[in-house]
Amino acid sequence: PGRDLLFSMPKRETPLKEPQNVLEESRLRLHAAAVPKSLPCREEEYSDVYSFVKDNLCLGTGGCMYISGVPGTGKTATVHEVMRNLEKEKNNGEIPCFTFVEVNGMWMTDPYKCYVHIFKVNYMHSLFILIYYV
Repeated sequence: PGRDLLFSMPKRETPLKEPQNVLEESRLRLHAAAVPKSLPCREEEYSDVYSFVKDNLCLGTGGCMYISGVPGTGKTATVHEVMRNLEKEKNNGEIPCFTFVEVNGMWMTDPYKCYVHIFKVNYMHSLFILIYYV
């Protein structure tokens, strides 16, 4: 039992380039941006993130999703795979344009830096909001 999806989901796979030797293969597999062939027991989480983001994009609404858990369980890899698939859909004109801003709590030394990071990535939108609402 889960939430009914508004949209169908593409297959989750992003191929990695072929390694030239064992050391390169290890380096590619251990890289933070590497997506393994499967994330065991993460299909429900993928579905939740995908449907949340796509629903909000297509309906023109905002939203916030908090993702937490034990390190190394596939949270970042799952989100990155969702966003790669949504970027493809955006590039194909299937969904509205968007800018993905990743805020990972492990990167932030204080909460203020979160806002600075978002502003730097999308400063024109931030400027519009400041002018319009202030």
